[in-house]
Amino acid sequence: MLRARLAIDVHPDSHFGVVSESGDAEVLNHQLKLDPSAGEPSGNLATDGECHSVLFYPETDRQEYVVTRATDHCISTVFATEHCLAEPKSVSDGVVTVRVVAPRKQTFKRVLGLLADCGAEVSVKWLLNGKQGRLPVKTDVAQITDKQREAIETALEKGYYENPRQASLSDLAEELGVTDSAVSQRLGSAETKLVKSLFEP
Repeated sequence: MLRARLAIDVHPDSHFGVVSESGDAEVLNHQLKLDPSAGEPSGNLATDGECHSVLFYPETDRQEYVVTRATDHCISTVFATEHCLAEPKSVSDGVVTVRVVAPRKQTFKRVLGLLADCGAEVSVKWLLNGKQGRLPVKTDVAQITDKQREAIETALEKGYYENPRQASLSDLAEELGVTDSAVSQRLGSAETKLVKSLFEP
């Protein structure tokens, strides 16, 4: 069993992307309610249902109950399809922090792939082994280029990976003296290599 905390930059058409327009929020409760007539999700994403969320906005001290139809871009459908337990914790600037429990490593790997297929960008904040505690994250850093390493180090230093983010792509680009798209490409390539290295022998 694997437990993880993910930061998911969702697709604009995702349920949580709509929520972000109302400001940063804590997710007090979230449930994907599937259509019983659709049967158990298997293989294909479970899009026959609704997402129900109870959100709390600290800045205005208010709660909101939100119901939306599940779509091909809804991250909850991924976790339901792979039979993972997922607990969204917060939403900030379109980035959802989710605690996930997956029965096995291969399931978690499929989840990351399906989230990418949904148009989401995922950062793995930490991994825990259900039996042995925190997993040592071993990565082959030799596969990361010098420019990619510099981008990652700058992003960490400036708080780009914090939730909420303390720096934008433009801030990183200005620091590195390159374009926004160049920074995005370097970070994306490095993150993909690092995440894949978690699961490949």
